[in-house]
Amino acid sequence: MQMLKELINQNDTEAVSTYDYKERDRKNVDVYNKTQGKLEGYDCPLCRNRGNFAQFVEHKNDWEVQIRFCQCMDIRKNKQNLQASGLSALADKLTFDKYVTKENWQELVKQQAQSFCTQVDKWFFIGGQPGSGKTHICTAITTHFLNHGLDAKYMLWVKDYAKLRALKFRIEEYEQMFDRYALCNVLYIDDFLKGRPDDEEVREAFKLINQRYINGKITIISSEKSLADIINLDEALGSRIRQRTGQHYELNISSNQKRNYRFGG
Repeated sequence: MQMLKELINQNDTEAVSTYDYKERDRKNVDVYNKTQGKLEGYDCPLCRNRGNFAQFVEHKNDWEVQIRFCQCMDIRKNKQNLQASGLSALADKLTFDKYVTKENWQELVKQQAQSFCTQVDKWFFIGGQPGSGKTHICTAITTHFLNHGLDAKYMLWVKDYAKLRALKFRIEEYEQMFDRYALCNVLYIDDFLKGRPDDEEVREAFKLINQRYINGKITIISSEKSLADIINLDEALGSRIRQRTGQHYELNISSNQKRNYRFGG
């Protein structure tokens, strides 16, 4: 962009009578569009990594030079969002296409997950049997939203809750981290409330869930607990999740070691 301005302005000091400004601008647009850019992260053959094109537009008695963005800018944004989400190491491996549906319950999970990708006001919860592909299907959902330009974040509950707890008395740092998860368009919480959470952990979980509940933010949750288990643990917390998931997007996989793919099930 700056280079185009420099090309257009470089001969403005010459006399009008000796210089055809219209042809100058047309030529400089061609030169600009052949220039190699410096954007990184994706090699675009269309704009040569500039991220835009110059366009010569002729009107009845005048002309102008316009700048339009290249389609690669959406790709670059999605890649940046994926890197910022925390899912970059998982996204290529855990896709809808790679989710195995040998049994009817797996087919149902996939169908409901893909249906959820069309929603903007619902939540998705899948709980139950460890190793049954919960993280896989939730990652595929989250990646879908990332690829459609939404700000999505991945929160591994055990690890990231521990970080929040450690920042309890460093208020500014705590609030920055909490807001990262509370305010993003889409949040995927993995292994929610894993193990035996104490009262402080449950309070922190409620605070986060309630913030997203109030603001209507898309939330995706996987847990080894069923939603009924979470309701028994804290009714205010679990009932908010149930209300947002509705009837279609609450999935609970019953305990059955044959459904643990880590054992070859």
